[in-house]
Amino acid sequence: MLSKREVDLRAVVMPTRGCTEVFRLVAAIEVAETAQALNVSEGFLLGLETASATPAALVEELYFGFKIAAKQRLFVICET
Repeated sequence: MLSKREVDLRAVVMPTRGCTEVFRLVAAIEVAETAQALNVSEGFLLGLETASATPAALVEELYFGFKIAAKQRLFVICET
């Protein structure tokens, strides 16, 4: 598993349907215009945790990946 600082969400291995949603959420984060819009992944992650069908390590990896992507975008938003 990648370190928490090196999570590449586009390389996470999971079922196709899950990957499609991850890609959609990453795209939404990358174009977010407000800090609030960066929270788009929370419901997806909550659903994965609640369903208990996804290994906890994968949910954690996704969580950190989304967190890193959101922080990077927030930095861009704050700079403009």
